[in-house]
Amino acid sequence: MIHQITNNVVINQSANATLALGASPIMATAKEEQEDLAKIPGGLLINFGTVTDKEGMLAAGKWANFNRKPVVFDPVGVGATGFRRSTAKGDDLLEKPPCDLSSELLDTWQATVIKGNPGEIASLLGTSELRLEVQSRGVDSVGSGFANPAEAVLTLARRERCIVVMTGATDYISNGQTVVKLNNGCELLGNITGSGCMVGTAVATFCGAASVDALRTNAEDSKKGALVEGDMFVAAIAGVLAVTVAADIAVTNERVKGPASFLTQLLDELYALTPEKIVEFGKVALVQV
Repeated sequence: MIHQITNNVVINQSANATLALGASPIMATAKEEQEDLAKIPGGLLINFGTVTDKEGMLAAGKWANFNRKPVVFDPVGVGATGFRRSTAKGDDLLEKPPCDLSSELLDTWQATVIKGNPGEIASLLGTSELRLEVQSRGVDSVGSGFANPAEAVLTLARRERCIVVMTGATDYISNGQTVVKLNNGCELLGNITGSGCMVGTAVATFCGAASVDALRTNAEDSKKGALVEGDMFVAAIAGVLAVTVAADIAVTNERVKGPASFLTQLLDELYALTPEKIVEFGKVALVQV
């Protein structure tokens, strides 16, 4: 089961993507439900594109940590308003160093994966120099781009002790030690609402599957070691590739005439995706930092 507290714009699309990937979605937001839901194996996605369920987000992450489930955090539009910045990681990212910030989400629970576009990653990093390179405009990222995107994801991964996924024309992913870049995806992804949110859903789905598989395989050792069982770095890479490879295949279909038909075909390709297709079409490279 993939539990998703996500924004109102993409609830239906995210649920359909989850089903296409072979998992079961639930979109429950009430604070009172979170303890029981966290006992069900799988993964949790917290996406605050429309920040209306903060108490539910706080409780969901806390109970997911307690039950050792992976937590994927997608801070959609975090740089757009002061309320979003304070909800994610303190009040004023430019005036205070990140280590001194009081937070309502990232310091309440431990994220397994943080996924965002360059503007969102820059906002979480919280340095004025980086925000001159990359800025948020609503939920979009604007600016010249990071001079060194690999260093940006590596830095945030080390600070937050989690996997960091930065999406864009080239996707960068780091676990705090290694950085990889992915070069799949097509321009039409930018012409449909919620394509980035769909990536968050896919990452949560693959992380949940990796966790469940690891717990089944290592049942006797499941109470030892890391907070979350399973290779979350590989799972995050696979989640991003699932959407971008499916997009690359979808856009070549003769039925695709524009964004609407592309979205329909993208869901079909997610449903038809196989490990062999990801291996064949995935463009993955290690980055030296």
